[in-house]
Amino acid sequence: MRVKELQPGVIDTAMLDADREHTELFAADIPARGIGRAEEIASAVCFLLSEEASYIAGVHLAVDGGFLA
Repeated sequence: MRVKELQPGVIDTAMLDADREHTELFAADIPARGIGRAEEIASAVCFLLSEEASYIAGVHLAVDGGFLA
């Protein structure tokens, strides 16, 4: 059995539109470049589900622009 966990960071979605000013201030603390895109999360999920990741197990993949690093 292969167990994998994806930990997304702040992702630009409609939910963030309600408080865009606060979101932009928070994004300034993300080392990579600010808020992530849904496509970046989808790419990570596709990789973890692919045969290229078949020997990866027990991983916690943070897709957060380095925020928790």
